[in-house]
Amino acid sequence: MTTRNPPLRHQQQRHLGRVGALLLLAVALSTGPSPPILAHAATTTASYCDSSNSFCVSAQRDTSTGDVTFAMQSTESGWVAVGLGSSQMAGATMFIGWTNSGSPILSQRTGTGHTDPTVSSSQSFSDVSTTLPSWVTSSLSSAKLTVVFTLTSSSLVSTTSATSCIWAINSRSPTTPSSSSSSISQHTTEGSFSLDLSGSGASDTSGTTTTSTKTSSSAAATATAEAGTSVATYCDGASNFCVSARRDVANAVVTYNLQSTKSGWVGFGVGSSTMVGSTMYIAYSNGNGGITLSQRTASGQVQPTLSSSQSFTNLGTTTVPSWATTLSGAKLVANFNRSITATGANTISTTGATSCIWAVSPNTPTDPTSTSSTFDQHSDYGSFSLDVSSVGSVSSGSSTSSAVILDVPTLRLLHGIFMFLGWAVFPAVGIFTARYLKDALGHNWYRIHVGCMVGGTLLFTALGLAAIELQVSSTATRFIGDATSSHRPLGTVIALAILPLQTILGYVSNALFNPTRTSIPWWDQLHWWVGRVVVCLAVIELYLGLDLYGSSIIVKALYWVWIVLVVGVLVGGHFFYGGAVHHTASSGTAATAKPANQNLEMGEVQHLSGDGTSQAVVQRAYGWTSSGGSHSHEQQQLPQQLYHGSPTRPNRTSWVQSSGYQQQEEGFKMARA
Repeated sequence: MTTRNPPLRHQQQRHLGRVGALLLLAVALSTGPSPPILAHAATTTASYCDSSNSFCVSAQRDTSTGDVTFAMQSTESGWVAVGLGSSQMAGATMFIGWTNSGSPILSQRTGTGHTDPTVSSSQSFSDVSTTLPSWVTSSLSSAKLTVVFTLTSSSLVSTTSATSCIWAINSRSPTTPSSSSSSISQHTTEGSFSLDLSGSGASDTSGTTTTSTKTSSSAAATATAEAGTSVATYCDGASNFCVSARRDVANAVVTYNLQSTKSGWVGFGVGSSTMVGSTMYIAYSNGNGGITLSQRTASGQVQPTLSSSQSFTNLGTTTVPSWATTLSGAKLVANFNRSITATGANTISTTGATSCIWAVSPNTPTDPTSTSSTFDQHSDYGSFSLDVSSVGSVSSGSSTSSAVILDVPTLRLLHGIFMFLGWAVFPAVGIFTARYLKDALGHNWYRIHVGCMVGGTLLFTALGLAAIELQVSSTATRFIGDATSSHRPLGTVIALAILPLQTILGYVSNALFNPTRTSIPWWDQLHWWVGRVVVCLAVIELYLGLDLYGSSIIVKALYWVWIVLVVGVLVGGHFFYGGAVHHTASSGTAATAKPANQNLEMGEVQHLSGDGTSQAVVQRAYGWTSSGGSHSHEQQQLPQQLYHGSPTRPNRTSWVQSSGYQQQEEGFKMARA
C-alpha cells in the first residue's frame, strides 16, 4: 500500500499545478492591455475639418459589412453637403442635408459641373439623424447643423486608399425644406479633401485639404483661386460694379459673380468692348428673393434683345462665393456659369484677356419676373478686360472706360429739373400775365410774357435737351428711333416741332399788331390755342418723364399737386379780374364806348376832339381813361410820363391832339415790343 501512494500524490500535484497555471494565465490576461483586434478590429475611422472651422465630417467604416457612417457638421444653418469620388462637383456623388422643423432631410445627388446638382434615381443611404455619434472626436463647438447618415455596403469609399471628397455649406435653407428634391442656393463656402478609410484595426486619420480656405465676406474680401482653376476680377473705380470670374479648367466652365450698388439691374458682356458684338447677360431681382437672368445681344446702343440661345445656367443665388471679391454696399448680386465655347455666345479666351463691358441702373425693369422684360437705359457703364488664362492665379481686369464729368444719373436729374422749370413754372407765369395783368402792369405785361416764354421755356428746354444729349453715346439712335417709352417721341414733338412753331406765332402776332383793329385776327387766336395745347401735352410729358426716371409715388403726387395749384390760380384769375383782357378797338364816342374812368382794352382807340368826336387816342395798356370835359396841361403830359414809366396810376385821363397820334401809335407797338 505504501509503495503505491507516492505516484498518486505526484499525479495530484501535477493536476494542481496545471490548474494554478491556468489561473495565473487568466489573471494575466484580465489585467494586461487589450489587443486591438478584440475591440476595434471591425471599424476604421477618419475625419476632416476645414481650417476656418466652418465644416467638419467624420466617417466610420465597418470592415466586416462595408457600411460607412458619415457625420457632417456646419456652422451655417442652411444646408451641408459632402461629395464622394471626385475632387470637384463633376463626377461626385453628393449627399446634401438640412433640417425641416427639426427633422433631418437628406438628398443624394450627382453633379455635372458648377450647376445645381440633380437628384439621383437611387437614394442609397439610411439611418439619417441629427445626433452626433459617440465615436466622433472632431466636433465643431459652434455647429448649427448636424446631419448623420449611413451608406450600406457602399462602393463609393475606397478600401485600399484615400477617397477624394468635396464639401460645401450654405446659410440659406432650400426652397422647399420638406422635400428632398428641393432646389438649393449655391454654396457660400466649399472645398475638397481626402479621407482614408482603408486601414485595418484602430485608425483615426485626418483628411488633407486641396483647396484654399474661405476669405472674409467683408468689404475687404478678395478673390482666391483653387488648384485647377483661375480667377479674374474687376471693379470699376466708382464702386458701382464688380465681376469675378472663375474658370474650371477640367470642365471648361467659367462661373461669374456680378455685384452692383444699384438695385435696378446689372449687365455684363463678353467678346467686345462695345454693345455691338457683345454677348450680354442682364440680371435683376425677381421680387421674390431670386434672380432673373437673360442672355441678350444688341446692334448698337439700343435696348438689347433676347437671344434665341440661352447658353448659361442661372445659379439662382444672391450670395457672394468665397473665391470672389466682395463689393461693399452691393444691393444686387447674381451668379451664373457658362462653358468656354457656349452655343450662340462669344468664346471666352483661354490664352489671353477677353474684352468685356458692364452697365448698371437703379431702375427696376418693367416685368422683373420675365427674362424678356424691357428695362431703362444704364446709369453707369464702361468697358474692361478679364484674363482667366493663368491657371492657379488671380488677375485683375483692366478698365478701358473713360472718365466723365457728370454721370448719367446727374444729367438725367438736371434734364428733369430744367424741363419742369421750362414747362410747369415759366409758362404758368407768362400765361397768367398775358391773360389778366395787361391793365395792372401796363406795357410791362408784354416784357414779362416774352421773358417767361423765351428766357424761361425756350432757354430751359434747350438746357434740358443738352443735359439728356450728354448722357447718350454718339452711336445711339436718338429721340423717336430709340423710344422705349412714349416720353421720348412726345418730348421730341413738343421740343422740336410745337415749341418752334409757337415761338414763330408769337413773333408774328406782335409784328402784325394793329391798334385800330376791331377783332382778334386768326394768327393771334392760333397763338393762343397752340400754346394751350402744348402746355397740356407738356403736363403729360413731364409725368411720363417722372415715371421713366423711376420717381417715387411721393414725387409724382407732389407733381400733380403743383399742376392742380397752377390750374386753380389760372381759373381763379378769370373770376378775380373779371375775365381775360384782349386788344380790340371800337368806334363811337368815349361816352358810348366806355363809361367814364373805366380802362379801355389794349389797342382800343377813341377819336375825340374838343367837342368829344375825334382827335384823341386812349390806350388801356398805359392805363389811360377817357372822362371827357376840359383837359389840363398835366393831363396832356401824362402819356409821355407813362411812356417813361411814371409810377402814378390814379386819374390817368388824357387826350392827345391829332398831331400826337403818330407818337401814340408808335406807343402801341412799343407796348407790344
